[in-house]
Order: sequence, then structure tokens, then C-alpha cells
Amino acid sequence: MILLAIILFLTILEAVHEGLASRYRNTGKPASWVPGVIEAIKLVGIAAMVPFLLWYTGYDEYLKPHSMWKFWQVFLPQYILGFVFIRYAIFDIFYNICAGNRWSYIGNTKLIDRLIRKITAKVPWGYWSLVTRSVLGLAGISLILKI
Repeated sequence: MILLAIILFLTILEAVHEGLASRYRNTGKPASWVPGVIEAIKLVGIAAMVPFLLWYTGYDEYLKPHSMWKFWQVFLPQYILGFVFIRYAIFDIFYNICAGNRWSYIGNTKLIDRLIRKITAKVPWGYWSLVTRSVLGLAGISLILKI
């Protein structure tokens, strides 16, 4: 549960920061300082999580010498896959909302955006996005909670 909260916290703050920075870039609006504050909160959160995770004993079983293989074969791949699924499920939605786009907007500059546009050329994007984000989001949550 702790890992899930950390993943959600960091992913949402990163998406909100980048979305607002994209919205207010070179506008000179009074709210253009908000992305910097959100990024500072995220960085303070990361700095606070490091000592907490060092103190937290919930995952010590994975780091014992006789069960170190669990860390490399179970914990790490499961954590990475769960993180990638959750990030895919929620990052773009929060980013697009904060940047002022519709929630299912897909750009055309990043490599992943071009790949998604190719894959979904004949499928309505809103439907594809909702289905894949829901399925992969639930899969990511289940992988993280299983740890």
C-alpha cells in the first residue's frame, strides 16, 4: 500500500507540474509560478520518502541475504511493471487536464505519441484510451499491491 501511495503521489504531481508548465510557458500570467511550487512539493516529498523507506520494515524480507533472489526476480520486475502501467493509466489524463487539453488528447511530437497514433489509426481514440488505461491501471495496482 505504501508503494502504491508513493507511485500515485509522484505520478500525479509530475503530471500536474508538467501540464501547468506547458500551459503557462512564456505567458507571463500571474499563475506561472504555480508549476514551480508543485515541483518543489514533489521534490520535498521525494526527499522525505527516502528516510521513511529506509526506516520502514515492510519490505525487509526481500533484502535478507537468504532471500535476495526474491528482490531481483519478484519484487523489482513486478514493481517496475506496475509503475509503468499506473503511469500510463493516469499521467496523460492529469497532464492534459492541467495543460488545458481534452483528457484523451494525444500529441504528435513524442515517440510514444506517434506509436499510439499508428496503432489506433482506425479506432476511436477516446474508447481505446479509456479501455487500455482502465485495464492497465487495474493491472498495475494489482501488481503493486501484490508485493
